[in-house]
Amino acid sequence: MKWLLDTEIVSALSKPTRPPALVAWLNKHADEAALSVVTLGELSYGLRTAGNEIARRSLEEWLSQLRRQFSDAVLGIDEGTIIEWKTLLAELKAKNRTIPCEDSLIAAIARQHDLTVVFIKDKHFAHTGARLLQL
Repeated sequence: MKWLLDTEIVSALSKPTRPPALVAWLNKHADEAALSVVTLGELSYGLRTAGNEIARRSLEEWLSQLRRQFSDAVLGIDEGTIIEWKTLLAELKAKNRTIPCEDSLIAAIARQHDLTVVFIKDKHFAHTGARLLQL
């Protein structure tokens, strides 16, 4: 694995209109990409708060398919992750920076596994010390 997909990247794939650059990139790198349990949790939350039942069912099916597609490439949280995360939080505090909890956990997972975070426009990752690829 080389790439850790941020939640906004994965979420963009659930939309009827997908960014062409993202689709092209994923077609080329899908077998080198991973998801984090953080992203799966964020997506689960999103579908539970979806506006209507039809949208919710469609998102549930999409999320189920996504879990199957990445079944061998989902990175969890363990003691090493928490140590890396707390190290990152200390670094951010020293820079007087904060980022959302989910993004800091994704960055910590990327750092722990020496992966590059792939994102679209979320600037929160800029100060995390993780390698980044913006699509």
